Amino acid sequence: MKRFVLLCVITLWASQATVQAQSERHPISTASIVLSEGRTEISFDEIVSEPFSVELRDLTGKSVYVLRSDRNVAAYSNMELPLENLKKGIYMVLITGESGKTKTLKLQRN
Repeated sequence: MKRFVLLCVITLWASQATVQAQSERHPISTASIVLSEGRTEISFDEIVSEPFSVELRDLTGKSVYVLRSDRNVAAYSNMELPLENLKKGIYMVLITGESGKTKTLKLQRN
């Protein structure tokens, strides 16, 4: 009987850990930079349904560009970055959701 109770407790604990890990995954954490046909986009593996901002910073940490998602749009799976006026170099791309979730990506402009 003790083994059965112990097995039930371990099984319950493992299933709670799995549910917690799945609930901690946030769509912003799936963001990546995609380059195609002269366009640069931020692509999400999952739909982002909360407002978010994208900030480009140069290597000194200076903000060079800020883009905010449209609050009226229900969901995003990608967002184009208009980089035509951006100088060549390496930039940090900070994506911040309204919930506070953030992700930092590297962008190299050639």
